[in-house]
Amino acid sequence: MFRRPVLQVFRQFVRHESEVASSLVLERSLNRVQLLGRVGQDPVMRQVEGKNPVTIFSLATNEMWRSGDSEVYQMG
Repeated sequence: MFRRPVLQVFRQFVRHESEVASSLVLERSLNRVQLLGRVGQDPVMRQVEGKNPVTIFSLATNEMWRSGDSEVYQMG
């Protein structure tokens, strides 16, 4: 679905003063993510003592586009 890593896309919009400063700016700018697809298996929630909980799940997606001659293609 995504052709470039998210960090590469965000680096186009963030000014860099240092690696630490840029990572802090990115962390504050990511507030919400919307995932569209079908969950493959039941989500598994894990938590390491003293750390934030993490949920692991698989997500099936596909990508559709039209070519110049209006033909519809699907990948995934």
